[in-house]
Amino acid sequence: MATRNIPHPGAQVTSVLARPSLQPRISAHQSPGHVDSRLQRMLSDRMESSGPQFSTSEISPAHQVTLWGGALFALVASITVAAFMAGRRLGARSAVQPTAYPQTKPGMHVGRADYRLYPMAMASVAGTSDVIVTAHRVEHLRHLMAEAGVSAYLIPSSDPHMSEYTPERYMQRGYITGFDGSFGFVVVTQKEALLWTDGRYFLQASQQLESPVWTLMKGGQPGVPTSHDWVAANMDAGAVVGFDPWTMSSTVYSQFAAAFKEKAADKGIQMKPLDGNLVDKVWTEDSKVSMPTVSKDPVFIHDVKYAGKSVVDKLTDLAKELEAAGQDRILLTALDDIAWLLNLRGADVNFNPVFLSYCIACRDGTAQVFMDPAKVTAEVAAHLTAANVTLLPYKQVADVLADTSQGPVRYSYDPSLCNMKLCQILEDNPKAECTPQPSLVMFAKSIKNDVELRGMRRCHVRDAAALCKYFLWLEDQHAAGHPVTEVTGAAQLAKFRAEGEHFVSLSFETISSVDSNAAIIHYNPNNGDQRPITADSMYLLDSGAQYLDGTTDVTRTMHFGTPSAKQKECFTRALKGHLALSNCVFPDHVTGQQLDVLARSALWQAGLDYNHGTGHGVGCFLNVHEGPHGISPRPNTNKLMAGAIVSNEPGYYEDGEFGIRIENLCYFKEVDTKYNTKRFLGMEDLTLVPIQKKLVDVELLTDAELDSLNAYHQRVLKEVSPMLANEERVLEWLKEACAPLNHVATGLSR
Repeated sequence: MATRNIPHPGAQVTSVLARPSLQPRISAHQSPGHVDSRLQRMLSDRMESSGPQFSTSEISPAHQVTLWGGALFALVASITVAAFMAGRRLGARSAVQPTAYPQTKPGMHVGRADYRLYPMAMASVAGTSDVIVTAHRVEHLRHLMAEAGVSAYLIPSSDPHMSEYTPERYMQRGYITGFDGSFGFVVVTQKEALLWTDGRYFLQASQQLESPVWTLMKGGQPGVPTSHDWVAANMDAGAVVGFDPWTMSSTVYSQFAAAFKEKAADKGIQMKPLDGNLVDKVWTEDSKVSMPTVSKDPVFIHDVKYAGKSVVDKLTDLAKELEAAGQDRILLTALDDIAWLLNLRGADVNFNPVFLSYCIACRDGTAQVFMDPAKVTAEVAAHLTAANVTLLPYKQVADVLADTSQGPVRYSYDPSLCNMKLCQILEDNPKAECTPQPSLVMFAKSIKNDVELRGMRRCHVRDAAALCKYFLWLEDQHAAGHPVTEVTGAAQLAKFRAEGEHFVSLSFETISSVDSNAAIIHYNPNNGDQRPITADSMYLLDSGAQYLDGTTDVTRTMHFGTPSAKQKECFTRALKGHLALSNCVFPDHVTGQQLDVLARSALWQAGLDYNHGTGHGVGCFLNVHEGPHGISPRPNTNKLMAGAIVSNEPGYYEDGEFGIRIENLCYFKEVDTKYNTKRFLGMEDLTLVPIQKKLVDVELLTDAELDSLNAYHQRVLKEVSPMLANEERVLEWLKEACAPLNHVATGLSR
C-alpha cells in the first residue's frame, strides 16, 4: 500500500471514515467459512446498516442520483454473480471486511473470539467520491471558535496516541472535511478552511471536498507553504491558535511554535490548548451523523509461538536499553508498540489488531499498562500478572505521570508519538526529568525475530494461493461473460483469503480499481462508481490480510485484454525499478532515502515519476504501516537494518487514464560479497505472487532484469505450488503465469 512522500506536520493519519454502529458479527463458534451465509443475510440489511452514517441531505443534490443508482447497480450485480456461481455465495456489495479479531481455534488464547464485520456496501459513504456537504459543520465550528476566543483551529488526523490508523471515535478530520484519505491536516479560521494532503490524495481530495468551503493545499508542491508557515503568515497580530492537546503531538506543536517565533515574532501569535475537542462538540450535536463510541471489544493474547519472544524477555531487553540510555522509565503511547511489547492484540482500530492503551515500562523489568479493565479477561489478567505488568484504568495515566511522590525519576518518551497533554504533564512534574527521543520499542519491534520471519514467510504463501485463485476466477468470469465490479471482485478475494489458515481480517481496505480509478492512489471501491472489471480494463489491486502469524500487503496490476504500448512501457519501467531495488546490495549504514532513486531511475529516463514513497515498514500481525524504516525521497536518518520488513512498490499514475503499481514485501538480510570488506545487506522477497507478463515489454528489459524476473517466478512456482496441489486448474494457471519470458516472447495471455 503506497505511503506518503512529503513529510508534513500532522503526519499521523487515519484509515477510513467512521462506520455504522450497527455491525453484524460472527459468533465465537463460527469459522471464517461461515462468512458466506452472513453475506447473503446482510444483503437485505445493507441500506439499513448505512443509515447512521449519512443522509441524502448531506450529499450534494447533483450526486444523489448517482449514489442510489450505484447502490441499485451493485445489488443487481451481487445477485447476478451469486446466481451463476452455482452455490458460491458472494454477497457482492454486502460482502464483509472483518477487522482484527482472531479465528477461533482449539486452545487459542482469546477472550471472546468473534469477528467484527463491516459491510463493503454503503458503510463509508460519509467519505465517498460524492461531495459531502460540510458547510454547516464548518460554520458551527467557527461559532465555537469565537466562543473559545481563538482565531484559528488546528485539526490533525490523529488520536491521543498519534496513530496513523485511528479508532472511529477519533476521525474528527474526516468528519469536518468529508475527505476520507489517510492523510490530512486542517486549519480553519473565520474566513478560510484549508486541507493539506500529499500527492497520493490530490485527485481524491479535489473530488471530495465541498467547494468553495474548502481550499485544497497540495503539500510539497512548489509555492505551497506548510500549514505552520501559512498560519504564521496569515494570522493577525495577537491571534490565538486553538488545538486539542490530546490529539496534537509534541512534535507538531513544536513546529507551529517555531514557525511563529521565526517568521511572525512581531505578531505575538499564541498557541492555546482547549478543554474538549471543538469538532467533537459539532459532531455530538449533529442530528444526522452520530459520533461513534470507543470499542469495548476484549483484548486477546498473541501466543509466543507466533510472537517468538515472551513478555518477560521483551521487558528485560527494554530494561537493559533504559539502563544504557540512563533512563528510569519509558512512556509508551503508540498502540502497536504496546501490543507488541505485551504480546496482546485487540480490535479497537479497523484492520489493525491494537487496543487503546498507554504503558510505562521501568528499568527493573516491570511495567504498568493503562487500558479499559472491561476489555481484560481473566486469562489476559493472568498473562499480565505473570509478566510483572500492573493493570490500571486508561485515564489514570495522567495521574501517574503527575505524581510527585515517586521521587526523582528520569522519563523517556517519543515526542512524535506522545500527545501534547501528557508531554505537558510530564514537563510540569518537578520530580520528572524528561528526555524526548525516538521510541526504543519501535526499533525493537521493527527487527523481526526468527519466529516472526518464519510466520511471515508462511502466511505470504497462503496469501499468494488466495490471489492465484482470485485471478483465475476473474479470467473465468470474463470468459463466461459474467459481470464483476471493483467491489464484487474485492469481496470474492476477501472470501478466498478467509478460507486460509490463521486468517483474521484484511489488513486495510482493498484498493480494487479499474482504469482511471486506479490513478487515485488510495482509491476505495466502496466509495467509487462500482466500475466493472472488463476484458479491456487496466486493473490495479492493492490488498492484504492479517493472519495470526503475519501481515501481508501486495499490489498487482493486470490487463485482461490487449494493453496499449504506453501502458506496457509505463508498467515495464515501474518493473525495472522494482527489480533494481529488489536486487540491490548496500552497506548496512544506508538509509531508505539513499535507495529510493533505484526504484525511480527507469521512470525518470522517460520523464515519469510517482507521487508517493517507495516503501514502508510492516508489522507482524500488527499495523500494515510501521516505523521507523522506509524507502522514500524524504529525509530519514534511520539506517536500514537486517530483519526489518519493508514494501517495494514503485508505480505510475496517469490522471483520467490508468494507474500502475507493483508491490512486494521483503526483508533485509546480511549477504556475502566478493571481498567481504564490511557488512552488506540485501533484500529477499516475502510476497510470492506472479507479475503479469502480458504487461511486460521485454525489449525494455536487460538480460539481467529478465533473468531476475524469471528467477522470481520460478521461486513463486516452487513455493506456492504445494498450496494448490488439490486445485488443478489454479495450479495450471500458476504454471502458465510463471513460465519463463525471453526477448522474443509474443502473444502472452498472462
